[in-house]
Amino acid sequence: MAVPAYTLVFTVEDAKGAKSRFTIQIPSGIEPYPATLFAVHIAAIVEQLITGGLVDVRFTTPVSVPLWSPSMIIGDVQEKARFVFRTASGFHKSLSLPTALEAIFVPGSRTVDLANPSVAAFISAMIDGVEVQPGDLVEPCDARGDDITELETATEAWGKSRR
Repeated sequence: MAVPAYTLVFTVEDAKGAKSRFTIQIPSGIEPYPATLFAVHIAAIVEQLITGGLVDVRFTTPVSVPLWSPSMIIGDVQEKARFVFRTASGFHKSLSLPTALEAIFVPGSRTVDLANPSVAAFISAMIDGVEVQPGDLVEPCDARGDDITELETATEAWGKSRR
């Protein structure tokens, strides 16, 4: 059995506006373009089986990164550092990092310390991108594909976990 390379996530909406998702995995060895074509074909097939409307299709792929040690997990997912960026077209891109370290905040405030080297590295990566190999710059964007150009705010936030 091949390990899935992609997970296609289909979002379907009903007449009342409620949404539900289903997933279909594609095995490893498939390139992104054929995976996209498969999504188009399978969506046409599934359309014949349901009464809802297809509102979104995405694919995800697992990546191999060193996982953090469970012994280091001491935080609360509701304690967050919330970063709000602005894109080239003026849109906001908000990102909240759960279990934020207390050390990244200015003492006695709810403001993220922008002079903290780890914070500065994160902001730089979000705005300027990361050169993953010589000549290969990967730059984050918002859901529209719009380039992130500046940081607007960085504050402490509290909120429910989203699973």
